[in-house]
Amino acid sequence: RWIVIGCRLAVFGLLCVALLGLARRTVHERPGHVLYLIDRSASMDDEQLEWIARRIASLDAVRPRAVARAVVAFGAETSTLIPFGDGVLDNPTVIRRHLDDAPIMREQTNLEGALLDALRVLPAGQGGRVILFSDGRQTAGSVEGVLAHVRRLGVHVFPEQVPVFGTHTTVWETLSVPPAVQRGSPIGMHLVVNSLSASPQ
Repeated sequence: RWIVIGCRLAVFGLLCVALLGLARRTVHERPGHVLYLIDRSASMDDEQLEWIARRIASLDAVRPRAVARAVVAFGAETSTLIPFGDGVLDNPTVIRRHLDDAPIMREQTNLEGALLDALRVLPAGQGGRVILFSDGRQTAGSVEGVLAHVRRLGVHVFPEQVPVFGTHTTVWETLSVPPAVQRGSPIGMHLVVNSLSASPQ
């Protein structure tokens, strides 16, 4: 009889220890953070911005409330449009208004700078997720050079493929010519054309 009672007390003690450990892990569990990083450079047209606003509303509708969210726009520099919070971003019209009012220079697309600024916006040492909305046409910096650094800090980047609307699937990016040439002599020109199509052209 005493052996049975002892076994029951031992089982009860192990159960209490397990529950106490679970409670401690729950208390010290870090909340997650997700940052919507949006390209607001001049290359993004109105239809793409409308799509992005609807997409953010759709994604945020299923975001767990324990996960804080923020919205940051970028061009030549970045600007925090909506700081971290747990409120649901379920109104595409409101999101689009924030995008339209973003106080940034739109002549450049600095993806490298945007990701480095995202690290500063996210809470230090807690990692997080960055959902990137862009057409990928970076005109400043080199995003490839910072991705490994971003991953080492525990931040995961998830690019969202922004669709191309309309019939124009290629754009004239840059044209470079010598600053001075001799009359009648041949010159070299460098033309960069960017394809906006998702499929090879």
